[in-house]
Amino acid sequence: MLEECTGDVTHFSSIKGTDAQINLHENFINIVQKVQPLYRKTSTCLEMKPLRSNCKMIVKFADNGVAANKNGDLLLGAALAEWCWEAINCTQVIAQGVSDGLITVVSGAYHHPVQAVGLVVAPNWCWPIILFR
Repeated sequence: MLEECTGDVTHFSSIKGTDAQINLHENFINIVQKVQPLYRKTSTCLEMKPLRSNCKMIVKFADNGVAANKNGDLLLGAALAEWCWEAINCTQVIAQGVSDGLITVVSGAYHHPVQAVGLVVAPNWCWPIILFR
């Protein structure tokens, strides 16, 4: 669903409903727009694969919220929109943490190659040797 969604999703030919339904529908459009770059960003790294699943799940929940809104269930639609925003925030924080962690590991390996090799080759017994030289 996110792979096919490359165009502008803000323009629609017609929309019917109350002001609250229209606002809720626009909220779901904003959710999908917020998830798109996050989904693309997480596609470049294997460690981020679970976050791609989160993005797909968020869009599915948004789709369910749109259906609830279309059926006139504003409370369910609003609850799903709130959940989507919270899930987006959590996914962004996790992605940032993974990114920062990878940068730290690569930087540490670059600045301290002997310790990095020691951690990879013999993580259980190499550190006492390195520390007490």
